[in-house]
Amino acid sequence: MLLRFFSLLALALLLMGQSNPQGNPLAKPQAKADPQALYKAGYDARVAGHYDDAIRLLSAAIASGKLNDDDRATSYNNRGMAYAATGAPDKAVADYSMAIKIAPVYGPAYLNRGNVFLDAGKYDEAIADFNRAIITFPGYALAYNSRGAAYYSKGNLNAALADLDTAIKLKPDYGNAYWNRARVYASGGDNAKALADLNQAIRFKPQEADMYDERGVIRSVGNDDNGAVADFTKAIELDAKMASAFNHRGNSYFALGKIDAALADYDSAIRIEPDFSDPYTNRGRIELFHRNRPADAANDLSNGVRLDPKDIYGVLWLHIARTRTGTADHDELVGNAAKFDDRSWPRPLLDLFLGKTTPEDVRHAAGKADEHCEADFYLGEFDLEKNARDEAKKLITAAAKGCSADMLEKSAASAELARLSQ
Repeated sequence: MLLRFFSLLALALLLMGQSNPQGNPLAKPQAKADPQALYKAGYDARVAGHYDDAIRLLSAAIASGKLNDDDRATSYNNRGMAYAATGAPDKAVADYSMAIKIAPVYGPAYLNRGNVFLDAGKYDEAIADFNRAIITFPGYALAYNSRGAAYYSKGNLNAALADLDTAIKLKPDYGNAYWNRARVYASGGDNAKALADLNQAIRFKPQEADMYDERGVIRSVGNDDNGAVADFTKAIELDAKMASAFNHRGNSYFALGKIDAALADYDSAIRIEPDFSDPYTNRGRIELFHRNRPADAANDLSNGVRLDPKDIYGVLWLHIARTRTGTADHDELVGNAAKFDDRSWPRPLLDLFLGKTTPEDVRHAAGKADEHCEADFYLGEFDLEKNARDEAKKLITAAAKGCSADMLEKSAASAELARLSQ
């Protein structure tokens, strides 16, 4: 899921005491076991991660009809947590709702139900539940963190920041709140504060692979690609199946000029997650512009476009690769272009290759400096298609000189010039 919020174990410890004094919390109770023993064993099973056992034991405790209201509400809440952990959100919501019906001021049940809503993208329902959780317990750092995450998901960065500030003030060692606040800062363009918060988040939760992955992205944006590689490598050490970390490390290796290492990481990302579009597109771009393998590039880029049809640059690169293999792709290009409704930049570049606009119109549409750089590069590629080689070299040279260092078109332009000089 996009956001990490808090430890369910920590939440449960707010509600209940320690484990069953009888010994093994997973031991099957006798036929006439005391409902309290069932209840406590079910709780211990959930904490231990034995969710099926927890559901069975807590269901038996509830079915006994002999629990008091407080224990019955916490049994529903804990069974809901077990259902949520096993991928049964509807059953989890039903149990949290029952806990709330029994105990209307039971804050943790509101919090847990809100998190299920948040994971499902039901942000308003989630916020309503977090509000109720905070009303029942105004010092509830977990609820402020989750509500901040919900506001962030809705795009209300100011409200998100206020809630996450409160969560951290209430619980200064709350790693997930720093993590979520880092995302808010990054969304607002304040990468320095985002990096500082990720440093704090990792300090309190040093075994979270995703935190290193996200800090690596922030470092990469700040052109600290060596630091980024170190973070992505740590993420991979913690989770060898993290495709995003391999893909991101590949990007940083590419930025450092280590193309073979980049390709190896994209290979790994694809092997781990075959439906992940980015490594196909990244590998295809390198094959096209930096290794002059247009057929291999077309295979990768077609996969990238299939998996992410809204990547307009992937569509452009796929067309260029098809053209270099001598493949007529007009119908494919038209079909890919039909998926884009937005007419703003970089759509004029796509229209150029479709024959719907002119180079002069593309120049007129380019506004920012980066857009003028892209115009130079893709107009050069357009001229190559028309066999206007000399004009193409002039435009691609302008892109190689004028593009900022972090733009893919700059390195692609340099590679193209080397190819054209052969």
